[in-house]
Amino acid sequence: MSSTSKFSDYELGFEVDTNIIVNEGFSAEFSINPNMNLRPEMEIGFTHQVLTCTDTCYGGQRVAFTDTSCCHFYRLWDFGDGTTSDTLWVTQHADLLGKVDTFKTITHTYPRPGRYKVTLQILNPYDYGEHLPPGVFLKDTLEQWIEVPFCSKAEFTVLHTDSVDWHTGLVEVCNKTLTLQDRHCGGYDEILYDYGDGSPLTADTVHVYASPGVYFITQILRLDTFYSTFTRQIIIPDCIYPDAILNDTLCVFDTLKITYTGTTNYDTLYYTLEPMQGIKNIQGNHVFFTQDGQYRLWLHASNSTYDTTWIYPNPITVLDCDELWIPNAFTPNKDGINDVFSYVCRGCVWNRLDIFNRDTQPIFSCEGSELCIWNGRVMRNGIAEPVKEGVYVYRLKVRKMDGREVERIGTITVIR
Repeated sequence: MSSTSKFSDYELGFEVDTNIIVNEGFSAEFSINPNMNLRPEMEIGFTHQVLTCTDTCYGGQRVAFTDTSCCHFYRLWDFGDGTTSDTLWVTQHADLLGKVDTFKTITHTYPRPGRYKVTLQILNPYDYGEHLPPGVFLKDTLEQWIEVPFCSKAEFTVLHTDSVDWHTGLVEVCNKTLTLQDRHCGGYDEILYDYGDGSPLTADTVHVYASPGVYFITQILRLDTFYSTFTRQIIIPDCIYPDAILNDTLCVFDTLKITYTGTTNYDTLYYTLEPMQGIKNIQGNHVFFTQDGQYRLWLHASNSTYDTTWIYPNPITVLDCDELWIPNAFTPNKDGINDVFSYVCRGCVWNRLDIFNRDTQPIFSCEGSELCIWNGRVMRNGIAEPVKEGVYVYRLKVRKMDGREVERIGTITVIR
């Protein structure tokens, strides 16, 4: 009977075959297999590959480094741009036992193009089976110069476009104010825009064109002495830009006047308000409100080419203000301040004002569709004479647009 087995000592660097034969007696054979050198001499080397610029933006040029060294436990990379890798542990005997060293290849991103000196250092704590003292390693170092090319790419898109031809890249924007979105890839020192209308180069991504036309916008990206450019053709047509100026806070029974400030190259221009309840369109661009609330103004303009809708940015707030306000004193001294007695009546279409002295004798009367105004005088023998200081009585009647009549009686003090 015979039995064969083997054992290995990886630290000592040999493999032992045992062959035991038992036949009538006992004998054993031992032999060292020299075919497997578990600790050959360290050999250092590495290769690099500059990865192709892709649509994926990495912020710089990527380079893949592969460690081709043999028989080491640790490696340390210095990429020559001020950055290093961590000290990576190499799986023991990975290259000898057919295991995968997942750290053999490492990718580094260089933010700038140029020439860099890359250093690889490998370390081994063993010297042919003898474990070296703690902190002592066999070391080997290799340096190589590599060239990193320029890989940054300029690119931008146009925000709020009206139409885009995806085959030609032609962009049409119905707005003289153009807003760009930077989409560049890679590192840069400076990004400027040429808007194609003769204006100076600028870093601003918002530009206002003075007139309609066809423009070529170019983004210029600079990194050191390297440049990348990207150009788009933009059409700024003779669009319609409706706009308005108005008072967006008023009271019930007030009239809103809409003043158009947009371009005038339209065939049709009209407005709508929402909600329609509580609105009475008097004429043209004057709107009369009969109830409080918040309203939205929409301007609609169109010509043979474009149909544009513009929303007034702020809601129109209509408050339920006091419909009739009457002062209690005035100073008719011709100083230009509070010289007359009058009142505020919202939505009034008719009014009558009577003034009485302390003897209840009428001294002033006014009636009509216009607000009445008393200047503090009384007619005597055809001559308007100032009344004396003191307290007088008024009676005011008004008729609202909805037909309601309101009467107020009170006192007014004349101060000179």
